[in-house]
Amino acid sequence: MPGTYTVIWDYNDENGNISHQNQTVTITNQPLPTATSPQTFCIQQNATIDDIAITGQNIKWYNQLTTGNLLLNTVPLQNGTIYYASQTINGCESERIPVTVTIQNTLAPTGDTSQSFCASQNPSLSNLIVVGTTIKWYDSATLGNLLTDNTPLVDGKTYFVTQTENNCESSNRMAVTASLINSLPANDYDFSICDDLNDGAEYVKLEDFNSYLISNTANYNFGYYPSLSDAENEVTSNKITTAFNYKLALGENRIYIRINSNTPCYAIAVLRISLFPKPIIPIEDIVPICENKSILIDAGSGADSYLWSNGKNTQTINIDNHGDLSVTVTKTYGTLSCFSDKTFTVKTSNIAKITSIETKDWTDNDNSITVFVTGAGDFEYSIDGTNYQNSNQFSGINSGDYTVHVRDKNGCGTATEEVYLLMYPKFFTPNGDGFNDTWKIKSSETEKDLTLKIFDRFGKLLKELNSNSNGWDGTYIGQTLPATDYWFVATRKNGKEYKGHFSLKR
Repeated sequence: MPGTYTVIWDYNDENGNISHQNQTVTITNQPLPTATSPQTFCIQQNATIDDIAITGQNIKWYNQLTTGNLLLNTVPLQNGTIYYASQTINGCESERIPVTVTIQNTLAPTGDTSQSFCASQNPSLSNLIVVGTTIKWYDSATLGNLLTDNTPLVDGKTYFVTQTENNCESSNRMAVTASLINSLPANDYDFSICDDLNDGAEYVKLEDFNSYLISNTANYNFGYYPSLSDAENEVTSNKITTAFNYKLALGENRIYIRINSNTPCYAIAVLRISLFPKPIIPIEDIVPICENKSILIDAGSGADSYLWSNGKNTQTINIDNHGDLSVTVTKTYGTLSCFSDKTFTVKTSNIAKITSIETKDWTDNDNSITVFVTGAGDFEYSIDGTNYQNSNQFSGINSGDYTVHVRDKNGCGTATEEVYLLMYPKFFTPNGDGFNDTWKIKSSETEKDLTLKIFDRFGKLLKELNSNSNGWDGTYIGQTLPATDYWFVATRKNGKEYKGHFSLKR
């Protein structure tokens, strides 16, 4: 053990010679060798104990701190193993120091093994994207030449890359094949749809068509423009901002779509969406048919096929009875078929039957006529045969003779009946000049069974007339009566009376 010791010497030769002596002895440790720990070696070095860096004399290596086995310098190093070293000076071996060994096995970089670039970019190795540290490029999977980062990429060529960690380059190389393209693999697309509401417009989401223009849409950005020039120059002010709800017009709608990649490469694809109208079926919801007659129903011209609910497949059909019907009309545009459906009711209509006419007359111009009818038709009314109205009442009309017309709007006939609005002269002048020489009810000759009685102011009956009379000449039993007011009572066939008065002037 290290330390200072005293050695005592006693001498006796048995002949009476005796000696005593003390001697001091100092024992010290040998100095340790020096080395750093841990020490790292690259796996491809195939390092041995002899490669461990250490300073000392007559180095010996062991597999334990004490005792253990002496190791040869040619023993291969193992990752994570601790080795123990001593040195020997002047024949004295020191204690041992530990050295931990790490074997670095650097993996190859990671990334896409196939990478594409636009040829106009003039890409080089520096444009290849890999994940790793201290990247090196080679032209071969093993050995080969080290390439500089500015080496131009060649279309279809495979390059090999390593990374270095802790000064150890990966033994395996990742292969990356470069593709140089003149443009993106985009294509135009044509699409046709029907105008669902036949209103001349339809709305679509332009993004829904991206996958028809180019595959792997997630790798690209899309911009929508109304012209090729706008798309080429990415004119922001003209960019379509309603791509999520784009309005189509009838006919061809052309949209220019710029497809940008993560490289300077881009493509312009043309999206052509054609909007076609559905057939218009000119049939009303209610189709009238005159009683005991037939009607021709037309589903409209220009279509490619017709299918009626009664099995007919022609443009027109003849119908002779009422009921519900439907028709499907189809128009074909290339491979697109647009169709419309129409359900309608055939309804019986007929000529009107005038049941009564109610009049209010005895005025010059504020008379009225009300017509009452029966029948299954849709009727309109006139008192001159030219101007018709939906109302069955006419008011504010002059007295006189009228013909009431009741016409079925569906063309099933017109019923007519004469009506007379009576009125009387306010005065007459029986002076023999040929003007207003007699007094009678206007149009009385047209109303059969009309009776008229004329009285003086005292109620004396002076004259009684019927509808065929020529009128009163202003005399009573051959005697000329004086100029004054006279009264009358007009009685119609239905017993209704009208009373009034007028003047006799001379």
